[in-house]
Amino acid sequence: MTDVKKKLNYYGDKEGIRKATPLEIAKYKATRIGNRSVADLGCGIGVQLLEFAKVSRDVLGVELDRKYLEFCRKNLENSGLNNVKLVKGDALDSNIIKMTRNYEVINSDPSREKTGYVWNLNDLSPNPKEILRKYDQEDFSFDIPVRFSKKLLPGEPELEYVSLKGEPKRLIIYYGSLKNYELSAISLPSMERIIKGDEELTIPKTTIPETFIYDIDQIISIADLLSDFQKYVGKDFEILEESPQRLLITSNDNLRSSFVLGKYKVLKEYGSLQQLRKDLEKYDYGRIYIRFEIDPKYYYNLKKDLEFNALGIDDIFIFRFGSKYYTSMKEEN
Repeated sequence: MTDVKKKLNYYGDKEGIRKATPLEIAKYKATRIGNRSVADLGCGIGVQLLEFAKVSRDVLGVELDRKYLEFCRKNLENSGLNNVKLVKGDALDSNIIKMTRNYEVINSDPSREKTGYVWNLNDLSPNPKEILRKYDQEDFSFDIPVRFSKKLLPGEPELEYVSLKGEPKRLIIYYGSLKNYELSAISLPSMERIIKGDEELTIPKTTIPETFIYDIDQIISIADLLSDFQKYVGKDFEILEESPQRLLITSNDNLRSSFVLGKYKVLKEYGSLQQLRKDLEKYDYGRIYIRFEIDPKYYYNLKKDLEFNALGIDDIFIFRFGSKYYTSMKEEN
């Protein structure tokens, strides 16, 4: 098998690399757990394991797949770390459970048996519920799909929704002394955090944008923290669109946050695409970006049609809310 190297000389095959914890998240989680000893169940090629080892006193890596365990062993040899023990085995095996008794924290990033928006604990391997039932420790951390239903989680863990460079990546749940918050969302690498508060504000909805349209990190919507985000930025805004594809809000104010992925100044409103197309000649534009839902088979034909007379350098972003279309230009946040 050909080795595939990742950042910092990590070894693994394509599937192992795909499943590995992103380095920025691994570094963050290691600092969050701190210097306590850690048993990492299902350590894969070892990205998270090695970050634990850089800050923890003692680390145990458990992996059932021999192929990934060998990659992990090579990555460990490359690292020069000497506080890690690797073992092949099933995390729910009684011998493995005995081996972990002296470790303070049990960490697991279960493999996912399916993809999509609907998940069940039985779709995760090892099943976090079984880990909680069979292990004697109190401090646990699990990385699970970001859209996992909170109602399915056992006990009362802390819920931490993690976004990396504007992309919702995972929901980390903490038990025992690892708990710091009830519910929050964190944006990496900025480390900006929105924390769930007691007071719930009602955010109005609209189809008429104000001065600015803001593209907001979907992690805010997934974590149900839009009200807390408004309190955090200290500005009034309204919801233009909240869907599985995007979260768009509008305001007359400048909003500054790592959770703001794009800021667009509204130029003009149109009743139809035909009106918009005719008016485009007034703009010194170069490229058109369609920011509303459209059948993929029509997307490029429409984009090509709108860019037919493009001779300038400005980028124009087109939104649709209700029956109206809006041209806009992106501004620095």
